[in-house]
Amino acid sequence: MSLRRTPGVICQCQSGSGMDGGTHALTLSGLPGPTTLAVGAHAAARTIYSSVSLQSPVCMEWSAVRAAGQLARTATACTIESNLQLSLDQAVYGFAVRQVAEQYLNVRETGGDNRGEEVEAMLEGAGGAAGMSWCAAFVSHCHVEAANFLCADTTCPRTLSAVMMVFLGRTAGNLTFSKASVLSGAITPFAGDVFSMVHQGPVSSLDPGKPAQFRRGHTGIVVSYNATTQTLVTIEGNTNEGGGREGNGVYLRTDRMRSARLWGFMRPRIAWL
Repeated sequence: MSLRRTPGVICQCQSGSGMDGGTHALTLSGLPGPTTLAVGAHAAARTIYSSVSLQSPVCMEWSAVRAAGQLARTATACTIESNLQLSLDQAVYGFAVRQVAEQYLNVRETGGDNRGEEVEAMLEGAGGAAGMSWCAAFVSHCHVEAANFLCADTTCPRTLSAVMMVFLGRTAGNLTFSKASVLSGAITPFAGDVFSMVHQGPVSSLDPGKPAQFRRGHTGIVVSYNATTQTLVTIEGNTNEGGGREGNGVYLRTDRMRSARLWGFMRPRIAWL
């Protein structure tokens, strides 16, 4: 069973330009790449970086996202002029993951708990089967679909375990960080990052060296984070309007940072093929 909605333009993100008057100017002069992409790709890359770094989601045609991705492929060592030092390819990838996730906001289970054509396709892609919890499968699917669209692979784990998502991500060399480090201002979650919650056992018991397969949890994809209000906007599968971990579809949430069950984040990387 296959499932893929990209490319498309059915975005449900906030409107806005996301530009910042050139403050985050791209340091791309002299970089190699197809000359036919020069104008469109550079403009798209600037918009994408501003959207991600300023935590201001915008919609973009998939053709423009692809053009920015092709530019990023030739400039993987390039960073944007800002204190964030976010690489161009990471910004484009995170933007694509978020935009893919938004296209599934209308998905609902049909025919029973954890069932339905799209739900079961996500489960299958992560090695699961109909009837199994699928929040982690949703995260894996969105990362894989975004990477495939950009003609790349991803270091996002293919797993059915919400808690193991972060543990396996750490093993794969991805950046992982705690809720406490975000609240202290030491690090900021960006679009495309993955969060993990624990619903069995105290969060404090999650020592990095301990296996976590037995712990129930929940996971989803970061849309944006407002450090001033400490508001984390996320898109999650297998939840509901009340934020339950066994829900009926894909929903947008804004309350996860206030949860005592939120314990960590993971930032998958794009791997160019």
